[in-house]
Amino acid sequence: MFKTRPEALAHSVAGTVTFLTGLIQAKDQGVRGHCSRVSDLAVSLARHVGLDDAACNRIRLAGLLHDVGKVGVSEAVLNKQGPLNAEELQQIQRHPLIGHRLLQRFDEVADALEGVLSHHERWDGTGYPFQRAGDSIPVDGRIVAIADSFDAMTSDRTYRRAMGVHEALNEVKRCRGTQFDPELAEAFIDIHLDAAAA
Repeated sequence: MFKTRPEALAHSVAGTVTFLTGLIQAKDQGVRGHCSRVSDLAVSLARHVGLDDAACNRIRLAGLLHDVGKVGVSEAVLNKQGPLNAEELQQIQRHPLIGHRLLQRFDEVADALEGVLSHHERWDGTGYPFQRAGDSIPVDGRIVAIADSFDAMTSDRTYRRAMGVHEALNEVKRCRGTQFDPELAEAFIDIHLDAAAA
C-alpha cells in the first residue's frame, strides 16, 4: 500500500532522525537517552509558554538532533574524564556549527537548524558559536539550551555525578538573565515545581 504524502513525509523524517541520533550515540556514549530527554523537556517548556504545534515540532527535532555535530569531535575529547584544555574546548564548541552543516544535507529536518545552531548561545552574549544575546537568539535555541543544561546536570557523566533535581533547578534559577532567557527559565522552574507538588 502506498503512503499518502503526510505519512510518507513523517516516515522519512522519522528515518532520518533515527539515523542521525544513531550516529551521535555511536560516537558519544554519554548522550545515550540524553537527546530524547532534552527533546521531551524542550517540548514541555514550549507548550507551557504557549508555542503552537509547528514551533513545538521544530523544537522536538532540535532537541533530538542538537548534539549531532559531536560526530565531528574526537572520541578522546568527548569521553575525557578530566577538565578540557583550551584546544579541546574549541573542538567541543564547534559542534553546533558542524551539526548545522550536516543537517543542511537533509531537507526532512530543516526545521531543526536554528535550534541546533543556537543551543549554546547565552542570554548575556557570552555563548557560542556567534555570541548572540537576548532575543537575537532564536527561541528554539533558548528553549533547547535550558533543557540540555538541565538534563546534563541531572545525569551522570564520565567527569562527575548527577545533581539532584532541586539542585539543578536552583542552578537554572541562578543562571536566569546570564546563561538563560529569564522568562523561559522561570517557566521551566514552574513546570518542575508544579510536577513535584502534584
